[in-house]
Amino acid sequence: MAIHIGSIIHNYCRTHNIPVIELTRKLQINSSSTFKIFRAASISTRMLQNISVALKHDFFQYFSENFEGNIYKKHEQLTKDFEALQRENELLIKVLKIIKE
Repeated sequence: MAIHIGSIIHNYCRTHNIPVIELTRKLQINSSSTFKIFRAASISTRMLQNISVALKHDFFQYFSENFEGNIYKKHEQLTKDFEALQRENELLIKVLKIIKE
């Protein structure tokens, strides 16, 4: 599925009540350039990074979500699972100590 990043940015601004003028000011560009971003199917990674910083939102995630078996999500889930197993192991050790007493 093709991503239209300009639409995603525009929708984000609308749903978070961010005025065009605010984004324009944060990016230090003119308003016509901001509207060009909204119409753009693709933009440079530098501009996308600037927009992500300005709006405090990771717009790169929309691209990585399209990859099947996203390695970052898997890593995050494995980390959570590992931490849960560590807590479970600590509890089992405590239970075994109590049983042995």
